[in-house]
Amino acid sequence: MMFYEYSGIGSYHLNKHGENQDAIHYDRMGNYSVISLADGVSSCKAAKRGAEIASRTLSKWLLRERTALLESELKIPASRILSPVLGELKRIAEKEHIELSEYSSTLAGVLIDERAQRTYCVNLGDGIIFACYPDRCRLLAMPDDRFEGCYVTTTKHVETVLSQQLLDISGANSVMICSDGAWKHLYDRNRLKPEAVDMLVNCRYDALKQFLINQDCFDDCSFVSADLRRDKKGNAA
Repeated sequence: MMFYEYSGIGSYHLNKHGENQDAIHYDRMGNYSVISLADGVSSCKAAKRGAEIASRTLSKWLLRERTALLESELKIPASRILSPVLGELKRIAEKEHIELSEYSSTLAGVLIDERAQRTYCVNLGDGIIFACYPDRCRLLAMPDDRFEGCYVTTTKHVETVLSQQLLDISGANSVMICSDGAWKHLYDRNRLKPEAVDMLVNCRYDALKQFLINQDCFDDCSFVSADLRRDKKGNAA
């Protein structure tokens, strides 16, 4: 298993001498891998910090609960998924004497069982999750991109809108999370651009990175991918 990532600052933060507020985390334990991406809310004072905490905490929780998440057909209560994240955000907020809402971010995570070819996905906010096959891209989690703004980690009763899926991904080359700043450049209206499909299905990560760099990105622009391809001997790519 190999992980690939890219995260670039958008013109909004660049022009304000700010920082990239996207945060990526990935890890592996035996046959299990996890990737996560959080996008800090630009108007929040501690958005980058909140995104880092949320991404890291979710990844650790997904790996710790891997058996329950991947082997049960029953959905885990959303409050159980978000509780560790919100608990850590509250702890840091109290320690740093900053309002909890200032740590707000979107959050997406993917747990992968490489041997069983199963994945458990969670998505909160306007990120997007793909599984990429040799001939197509499959959407695993849709973005919540409502007019009044998407839900974030500190939204009240946010557990009611958390998306979670347990899916078979047999034959997939990769699983990828994109922030809204990235995936919006990959789409033309409601369809992936042909050049985007080519890069995704062929795992052309350097080309994807350069493509995003070449765009006029207003928002911070990030992706993280877990490459599932194996060589002829059965070893992970």
